[in-house]
Amino acid sequence: MKKVDVLIYIEHVAREILVATVTKYYLEREGFSVLIESLPLKKHNVACKNPRLILFPYFYTIDNIVLRRIAERFPDSVYLNFNYEQFFSRLLSKYKAPKGDYVLNKVYHLSWSKDFSRFLSDNGVKRDHIFEVGSLPLTLMRTPYSNIFKTRNELAKEYNLDSEKKWIFFPENYAWAFLTIGEIMARVRLGYSPYFAIYNKLFYVKSYRRVLLWLKSLNPDEFEIILRPRPAISSDEHAVFIKKTLKHLPQSLHIIREEDMRAWILSNDVIISSISTGLLDAISVSKPSYRLEPFKTASHLRVEAMATIPKLTDERKFISAMHNPRVQTLQREMASILAPSGDPIVKSIIVIKNLLKKGKPISFQARSSSKRVHESSDKEIKKRFSSDYFDQRYIDDLTRKWRKILN
Repeated sequence: MKKVDVLIYIEHVAREILVATVTKYYLEREGFSVLIESLPLKKHNVACKNPRLILFPYFYTIDNIVLRRIAERFPDSVYLNFNYEQFFSRLLSKYKAPKGDYVLNKVYHLSWSKDFSRFLSDNGVKRDHIFEVGSLPLTLMRTPYSNIFKTRNELAKEYNLDSEKKWIFFPENYAWAFLTIGEIMARVRLGYSPYFAIYNKLFYVKSYRRVLLWLKSLNPDEFEIILRPRPAISSDEHAVFIKKTLKHLPQSLHIIREEDMRAWILSNDVIISSISTGLLDAISVSKPSYRLEPFKTASHLRVEAMATIPKLTDERKFISAMHNPRVQTLQREMASILAPSGDPIVKSIIVIKNLLKKGKPISFQARSSSKRVHESSDKEIKKRFSSDYFDQRYIDDLTRKWRKILN
């Protein structure tokens, strides 16, 4: 069993693999050893001992049984939270807030903006545990990092798309529509409001169905629609849902979960979604983006950061916008997030190097503060993370690509 300086955990490959591998490249160039592993699939069973620093995709509470077991195995490591989700609805922010003495004293955090830094500090995180570097995922859309992505012509050839048609990229965000009763009840047992849980399920089912009817109305000779499922929702689940709504898959609709979301944003003509951060990513590179809101969104589901993105509320407005998409002006309050100064990836590397210099942190006992701890079964994990398997050969290939691009 080898010893490494830095262990990077990944939850969802599509969301995190490029940030993880470019981080690995930069750190190895500085002489540090780095191992990348799957958080849901490998958990605490990784082939290394006592990493000096562990990077997590999230770390809000020690009541998460996977995180607690990692903390029990590696109590002396420094913990840094990438915080890949930093735009929340009012309801979700309650569950994403750092909580408990263990997290508040042990975990360091990367922040994209002053707003998120304030969110962390308002919930008890010490100011010297917060590093405001800017958005790492968004930085991938800048040169030279964007050279990692395939071109529009390459994507068209690989996924049988017509590059002459107008491309609509649809990163869906209707996860609640796919939850089973058992999965909803598991959330209720963890403290989720039963009322909001049922409301969310019904709201997202009817919203997604209405949007699918809008998509069906588009002329397939003019448009290619690339529907990207959320990481935890399979393509088969989407196909079943769509067929129940439309009876068959429209000719122009392609369910594609491969490739990084930012590759699709850069290659598409217009981006649509309900509350995906892909909408903000699109605005940052001057791509037209629209919020889909066939039914009024309840206050507990609204995301403040997306309030200024134009919304489409009926089929007529939707069709008009798809035929004549317009680029939105970057609002001043979002400019610091979507167009930060400097290089957030390089800034994060400096943070990591400084944390490695700190030496052994104060140890805290990884003790749960709640009895309501849910451990996913192997069946649930296989379903939710079916597209998140990777091997070290894949990691090495991506790291070599970064070396070629960044050298």
